[in-house]
Amino acid sequence: MSTPSYDAQGPTGQPAAPPSPYTDHGAPTPYGNQPAAPAPPSGQPPAPGPYGPPQPRPASERSGLAITALVLGIVALLGCWIPFLNIGSAVIGVVGVVLGIIAIVKAARGTGGGKVMAIIGTALSVVAIALSIVISMVTAAFVSSTVEEQTSLIEQSLEDAGIDSEDVDAITSGEATNAGGVVGFDETYTYADGLAVTVTAPEEFTPGEYAVGAEGEGTPVVFEVTIANDTDEVFDPVLMYPIVASGGSESMAVYDDGIDMMPSSKIQPGKSLTFSVAYMVADTGDVQVDLEPGFLEYETLTVTS
Repeated sequence: MSTPSYDAQGPTGQPAAPPSPYTDHGAPTPYGNQPAAPAPPSGQPPAPGPYGPPQPRPASERSGLAITALVLGIVALLGCWIPFLNIGSAVIGVVGVVLGIIAIVKAARGTGGGKVMAIIGTALSVVAIALSIVISMVTAAFVSSTVEEQTSLIEQSLEDAGIDSEDVDAITSGEATNAGGVVGFDETYTYADGLAVTVTAPEEFTPGEYAVGAEGEGTPVVFEVTIANDTDEVFDPVLMYPIVASGGSESMAVYDDGIDMMPSSKIQPGKSLTFSVAYMVADTGDVQVDLEPGFLEYETLTVTS
């Protein structure tokens, strides 16, 4: 049986409808897919797929390394001025240089963006590293110079006070030879180098009208301190200030006529010196006197009742 021809006009003279796509020869595939689209004319780009043409990544994503390098460079430059902490700034600067170089290479290959930011961040990081090194060196030199200067001043002060540096080393190392001790009143304590100290028992006295320190509660008493210098060097008792305690509390010093309180004369080898001190004590039967003949050179001597 022959296939009927397609008549462009219907019986009424109107254009006939085209064949239905659901006829046997134009039936859809079992999965309902439409027939393939015709190929585009030559010289024209292919039609876009179902999801459109591929879109390029946003500029912010392509410039991520460059932005990070710039931020690190700024942070490193701000922190490089702070002594000691600028070591961390130098480390940040190194990271900024590495990321900046990577960002510059990517921008040159066209796989990244932000080339200008990467260059600026790298430059800032390099400057921060250099400044951190210079400032650290200057700080170290300043600290070293200050320590040497202060050490020299301390040594000079000790020398002026008649303290030998060897004695200082011995005391700080726990090997002091002039160790202190505990004795009673009217007993003599002799240090290893020959310096002898004696404190008499406290005696009550009546302060004068213009005495200072006798207004508080307690009983005014006076002591006599004798220092015998049997060493080979001149002894300066200027630092030998007594500290008195009585009845569980410290006592106040009394300044009055006839009370020496602090000696001012140096004691030559083989000589001795006696001076008096006065205090307001809470309990005359419970008195303790602490004496330190010299700073660092001698340990404390305690005289008690």
